Order: sequence, then structure tokens, then C-alpha cells
Amino acid sequence: MDVMTVKVGQEEFRFTENSLENVPDSFLSKMHSGRTESKLMSFPRCRDSFRAIHEFCFTGKLHVPKNICIGKFKEELVYWGIDDSRVGECCLRKIYDYDNQQKCLVKFKSDYGETCKPPKKENDDGFTVQSIRNRLWGIVDYRKNDIYGQIYLIASTCIVLTSCVMIAISTLPEMKSTLIMDSSGKNRTDGHPTRYYLSNAVKEILKAYWNTKY
Repeated sequence: MDVMTVKVGQEEFRFTENSLENVPDSFLSKMHSGRTESKLMSFPRCRDSFRAIHEFCFTGKLHVPKNICIGKFKEELVYWGIDDSRVGECCLRKIYDYDNQQKCLVKFKSDYGETCKPPKKENDDGFTVQSIRNRLWGIVDYRKNDIYGQIYLIASTCIVLTSCVMIAISTLPEMKSTLIMDSSGKNRTDGHPTRYYLSNAVKEILKAYWNTKY
């Protein structure tokens, strides 16, 4: 029996004349029919992909190796002259998904160029409502490390500390006020009015901040 030996990636593969009947139009079949002497032929190609091709020649079933990139495997099939339509049904979905991804990639590059980056909008730096809103949210959520974000962070820290201090101060007897009714029927406080109104003013500012924050 005439045997052809092919060395791919430092590994030898043997083919018989009957095994090559499964790939009659392939590069392997043409090598076998055109060779004049039985010498070892070596190819610097992917060994793992060629194992699947070697198995296909003997079993008639072509499967995509699990550890091989689909694009690389398709390149090997083209090199050895085997159409990817010969891939088994269990692996055909991988080829189909890869082809669709390549089509989407080509369209994406045609739209955005080789860098695959969307073009910057002309009004990104303008003062539109959307841009101002995005900038404000970037500052509030601390996504932008700029001077405005640092100022907001410092102010937020001060407000949080002030809130803690106000809670502690409000427990002091000097800061407590009782709402009473005077002889004319009007409500008034029996505490120090300046302290009372100052405390309420600070509380309202803190309340407005936390309502804006959350």
C-alpha cells in the first residue's frame, strides 16, 4: 500500500491512497498523485489543526478542535484545499457564528475606520443640556477626576462632617427649644432665637443637599 508521510509542526502524519479519497481536490491529494519519490515532506503549519484534517481523511468526519481559533482553523483548511462546508453539523455553528462576526467587524470598520472607535461628536464639548447633565452626573458620581470633582468631593465631606456635628449638637440642652403659645395666641420658642433659627437654617441646607444627592 502506497503511504505518504507528511511532517507538520514536528509531528509526522501518514496517509494512504484510500484515505485521500475523502479529499480528492485537496492539496494533500495533489501531492500524493504528483510525487515521484517517497521522501518526507515537511510543512511549518499548525499541528493541532492538521490533526483534525488527518482524522477527517480517515473517518470522513471533520471537527473543529476545541483549543483552536476558528479563524486559524479556516486558514488551515484553505491552505490544504478543504472547503469549510465539509465541517460536521456539530461544529458547523461555530463556523457560521465566526463568519457572522467577521461580517459585522468589516461593517464596523467601514463605519468607524480601522481604529474601531466611534467618531467624537462635534457637540461633545458644547454646552448643551445633555452635555451639562452628563458633566453634573460625572461630578456627583465621582467618575471624573478633575478640579470640579475634587471640589465636590471636599464639599461633600464637609457636609457629611457638619451633619454629624449638628446631630451631636442638637442633643445638647442649650440647643433645645420648646414651642409654646404666648398670651396673644401665637407660637414662639422659649430657647435662644438666634441659635434656634441658625440651627434650623443649617438643617435645611443639609436636607436640601441630601435630597439632591439621593
